Amino acid sequence: MKVWIRIPHEGSANVSIVDTKKNEVVGEMLKVWEEGYAPGKSEADVPAGQKEFSVKVPEGLEERCATAGDCVSFHG
Repeated sequence: MKVWIRIPHEGSANVSIVDTKKNEVVGEMLKVWEEGYAPGKSEADVPAGQKEFSVKVPEGLEERCATAGDCVSFHG
């Protein structure tokens, strides 16, 4: 994933799969920053690993997320 951090503000963040019909996270969070995410005053201050990283989408979503829009990845 590539994240464009327009306004850095140190805090927590996670990447999750969200069921848009139920508005709930599906399974476990794929990546978590408990604290220290997006520090600084400009995007240049944010560590590279917080702006570009990989996650592995779990298996078993084929039915629940079969139709485009049923599920989305969320970073926030």
